[in-house]
Amino acid sequence: MQSRGFRGLIVGLGNPGPEYERTPHNMGFLALDALFSASPNVWQAVKAPVGKCELHRGESNGSTWLAVKPLTYMNRSGDAVGPLARWYRIPAEQILVVHDELDLPPGVLRFKMGGGAAGHKGILSIVQSLGTNAFPRLRVGIGRPPSGHDPAGYVLRPFHGEGLAALSGTLATAVTAVTMFCTNGLAAGMQELHGSQRKAELRAKPTDPPLISHERKL
Repeated sequence: MQSRGFRGLIVGLGNPGPEYERTPHNMGFLALDALFSASPNVWQAVKAPVGKCELHRGESNGSTWLAVKPLTYMNRSGDAVGPLARWYRIPAEQILVVHDELDLPPGVLRFKMGGGAAGHKGILSIVQSLGTNAFPRLRVGIGRPPSGHDPAGYVLRPFHGEGLAALSGTLATAVTAVTMFCTNGLAAGMQELHGSQRKAELRAKPTDPPLISHERKL
């Protein structure tokens, strides 16, 4: 099935509402906001043909892309992504989903193609809506909570202190990664992003603080 003039769709996952704005679970929303802010003349808000989403249109390397923030709450993200993909006839392999990842250290980003949801309700909803898990993801590491802390509460707790200070750097890397994907595709994006991050990890000293910290006295 051919796309209606669009190369692909970038999906940023999160929850709508001010209480969720600066939380780890909103990494996808934050990444798209950073992308739009970095290139305000490239990405423009457009009217969506389906409900429950905020839609933008942009140009990258001569191709037209769509970027969406589902406004359905995380566990029903597929209610927006599935209808959009079908309306614009965008195949799953050209849908990049940007989301938070507990299983990666804070500030580490990795591309991934397909695979399971690993308990992420937003990914699971999209898999169910598209009828396939064969879509690329950009996983933005947030790390796991300290022992004894509930992951559900951890991902919905606002960034603060060092974590908030480091957030801009993480989002800048996310913007670069999304641009790599749009410009050169998944394989090239993987090679460049993963290579550059591994070099940074090798240069880092063992005593260096994490890129994002969520420690907080309760």
